[in-house]
Amino acid sequence: MHKCITGGATPQPPHFPKVSHRLMVRVNMRRDAHRCGVPSGPALAAVDRAWSATGGDRYAARRAGWAATDALRAQLLKAVTP
Repeated sequence: MHKCITGGATPQPPHFPKVSHRLMVRVNMRRDAHRCGVPSGPALAAVDRAWSATGGDRYAARRAGWAATDALRAQLLKAVTP
């Protein structure tokens, strides 16, 4: 029976890289805006404002981005429908 020997090698990196919550909120907002057919600029600006105002609360930033996306979508729908 052989003995398991761990050398001085560094451990393997985790399978998934660490990504900041701020980056994930921004990526998801960009995707949501694209899915709704609205420009992503105002939603990302709302995310950044909420992120800095709350000191990094990702849930507040997500809600701000959703609100901005919904407002833009409502404006576009109002402009399209007679």
